[in-house]
Amino acid sequence: MLQVSDGTRAIVTKTGYHTTKGALIRDILFPKKIEFFIRDSLVFVAVMLVGVIIIYFITIPKLREAGYTTEDLWIKSLDLFTIAIPPVLPIALTSCILYGVERLTKS
Repeated sequence: MLQVSDGTRAIVTKTGYHTTKGALIRDILFPKKIEFFIRDSLVFVAVMLVGVIIIYFITIPKLREAGYTTEDLWIKSLDLFTIAIPPVLPIALTSCILYGVERLTKS
């Protein structure tokens, strides 16, 4: 209401958690699961894995022609996996999630 005088009546349309501020407080007190972020991260890792497998099978004949042994091919495959999917990725994702939750709780 913008102005109040004698005999003024008001119609309440939203109360509690149904207001914008109430919804913000509800989201802070009862956060939703962050499955979308984790799901997207897993999709990213899966796409990178498929790409590495495709590249590996394309390079096998070329490496065989160059004289690489089976043991060398396994080492090269581990190199490709390490380059495409960094080992630090789970730690980075976890730290991002924790940092975001910490900022939300401070707000």
